[in-house]
Amino acid sequence: MTSSADTVQANVLAVIPSRNAKIEYLMLYNLDGATDRETFKSKIPMVTYKDLQPLIQCIVNDDRSPIYIKTLVHGLIDFPCDDE
Repeated sequence: MTSSADTVQANVLAVIPSRNAKIEYLMLYNLDGATDRETFKSKIPMVTYKDLQPLIQCIVNDDRSPIYIKTLVHGLIDFPCDDE
């Protein structure tokens, strides 16, 4: 648990786009290398499963290209809580 959940969330959300800037899905939205929270929120739309279904089908069909994520997120090991 942490008393600074917003800070922890901001840190986690900053790392994911920076590690995955070259994935197909994010490249669709011309982030131009920006990985900050506000740019991400302003350029990446809210979507439904139906919107993502064609790309999900590529993954199901064993497409190994970095469609959604370059490296798997295994947990928040790099982001310890401040209340430990």
